[in-house]
Amino acid sequence: MDYQLAYWIKYNGLDLKIYGYYIGISPQFPICGFCSGYLYNPQNLKQRKSVLCSLGIMERMLQSTEGSTDSYRQVGDKIWPVYAHYEYEEEQKLVCCIKEWQQGALDYIEQKKNYLKEDEDYVKFAQPLIAIGKNPTLKMVKLFSFFYNTDGEKEYYVSQKKLVQYKPRELMHALSNSVWKTGFLKSVFKIPFPYFYIYRIFRK
Repeated sequence: MDYQLAYWIKYNGLDLKIYGYYIGISPQFPICGFCSGYLYNPQNLKQRKSVLCSLGIMERMLQSTEGSTDSYRQVGDKIWPVYAHYEYEEEQKLVCCIKEWQQGALDYIEQKKNYLKEDEDYVKFAQPLIAIGKNPTLKMVKLFSFFYNTDGEKEYYVSQKKLVQYKPRELMHALSNSVWKTGFLKSVFKIPFPYFYIYRIFRK
């Protein structure tokens, strides 16, 4: 989306700057404009690994429900987004949960916004969200048990099978495809392990 906007601005000779907040852009890949986000903030990358393990959940919190922006088109003197097919169009239960998740996030911000004074406060108030990624409970796992991504095939956030039903290579493949690594591990093993650190060992 950032690339497409920058292209249209340059193509039309417009004197505009892009201000954006992005989830999932790695800091080593430069993007246009004045942009920041959990994974794109060159001044402070301390929380990067803590956020990566539950990136899929955070992306859903910011996802529109009309479909991702595929490109842009110009009609007269205006530029309109062209949406890709919305992957959850037939999944009303899932759409409802995403909307509730988003509304809950907005309500939380509304409650806390007057207490934000320093940059450290943002990290402090983000801790409940980061905790979902780093140390999920079985209740959290159950809440997101039917969430999935569709990138060629349906990939669920958490395991849909018991540990004994996996072959070792199949388990590692399913873990690598999950966008919520710690939640997936919790759903498989159930017991209270430090899954965030276990996954970091797996990656090495």
